[in-house]
Amino acid sequence: MKLSTEALRKLFHLPPADRLLLGQAGAVLLLIRLILPVLPFNTVRALCEHTRRQTNGRACPDVQTNILRVTRLVEIAARYSPIRATCLTEALALAWLLGQRGITTNIRIGVARRDSLLAAHAWLEREGRPIYGLSDGDRYVPLLPAGPDVSR
Repeated sequence: MKLSTEALRKLFHLPPADRLLLGQAGAVLLLIRLILPVLPFNTVRALCEHTRRQTNGRACPDVQTNILRVTRLVEIAARYSPIRATCLTEALALAWLLGQRGITTNIRIGVARRDSLLAAHAWLEREGRPIYGLSDGDRYVPLLPAGPDVSR
């Protein structure tokens, strides 16, 4: 977790709200990394997918912009985290942080064959479409059914 001078300069040029969210992302990544080996996966998944701030039944305005902003900050937090962040910890953290903004998502886990080996991967969906961790060319077979997506 070595921060270069350039990385520190960029950090201090972030708006205060983004610096706060970056700190939250780092804390959530660390918390998830600590509780995953202790709690059953379905418990952690449910906590992350169903964490919602009271929004009177509405998601925050400009959902797509918020998804992109939170995703970018989770990726930055994961890159500079003192713990190894995996696709699963990042997807869980992103689900939790988006849920705090009234944006409902589903965590998906799947497998794909890569050079005669199985590769596992986690990604995040909203309204049945991938929003994080899955590119168009990826062909993973989901292992778990999607949770209830009650997108607002």
